[in-house]
Amino acid sequence: MSSRVRAGHNVRAEEEIARVGMTGYTYMPHLHFHVFVATGINVWTDFDTLEVQDFD
Repeated sequence: MSSRVRAGHNVRAEEEIARVGMTGYTYMPHLHFHVFVATGINVWTDFDTLEVQDFD
């Protein structure tokens, strides 16, 4: 896993949060970025997405 942050970590602009890679079914390096709260036991359906705010 290439994540550089964990729950509760505050990040700043241009801070590296992960590395781009070639895992899964892909033809190009990419990064999936999600901010969410689990609401149940099923990780594929039981979550609420949170808004990411820009504090410039």
